[in-house]
Amino acid sequence: MWKDTALRIVSALVGLVVFFVIVFMDTMALNFALGALIILMLWEVYSAFDYGWTFTIIGCVGSMIIVGVLSLGSVDYLMGALVIYVIFLVVFAVLGYRRLRFSDIAVMLFATIYISCFMMYVGRARYLENGLYYVFLIFICAWMDDTGAYFTGKLFGKHKLVPDISPKKTVEGALGGIVFAVIGCLLLGVIARFAFFMEVNYVALALVGLVASCLGQLGDLVASLMKRQCGVKDFGNIMPGHGGFLDRFDSVILIAPFVYYVAWAAEKLGFFILR
Repeated sequence: MWKDTALRIVSALVGLVVFFVIVFMDTMALNFALGALIILMLWEVYSAFDYGWTFTIIGCVGSMIIVGVLSLGSVDYLMGALVIYVIFLVVFAVLGYRRLRFSDIAVMLFATIYISCFMMYVGRARYLENGLYYVFLIFICAWMDDTGAYFTGKLFGKHKLVPDISPKKTVEGALGGIVFAVIGCLLLGVIARFAFFMEVNYVALALVGLVASCLGQLGDLVASLMKRQCGVKDFGNIMPGHGGFLDRFDSVILIAPFVYYVAWAAEKLGFFILR
């Protein structure tokens, strides 16, 4: 247990260094890094479903187009890209009907929308007023939830959460993840208040941490469900102790749009979280 824990901690520290370097760069660099991450995550999904090189490359190329369009920030461009992508998939479904089922096309389309569109909200959050803090908030919610769930589950976990999907997850771990996420959000507020003299709504931060933690655990379970159906333990092994890129960022996928729209609504409706 402790050897695996130490490996996870070292890997996480290296990942944090890379994360801070990317986040503090300009928004274009952040969007480029997000685009690369999204393609790698999709590659892992397509590989897990064993689509083969041809269809995996086709899926990733289509996803690259959508990611590029998303960075432009126009809904019309996005809808146009999705139409082209669907036509692209349908053509290859007809041409490769002996090797590719229609359900595979549905999986590829879902994965593209779920991962590409949702993950790009990290980049969109950066454009908000005080956007850097909201980017940190997204990852604090995700990673504190993961950390709390892991250690609480290891130490106190007795009651299985959803054993048919993820046998190792426990109710105690889930509750620990929520507590850690709320504490992480409040700590961000304390740092913003006393280090950068910002006005902080601690109640709103706590509520964001609570809901985001639940969404993060749901995203984790979605990834576990895909792995179970594909018969794989992890989506990859690029991050020792953490698995692949999707294993590490699965909880971010649902948290990113939630935090973005809460912050966006705060701007539009006149209340605040951080300012």
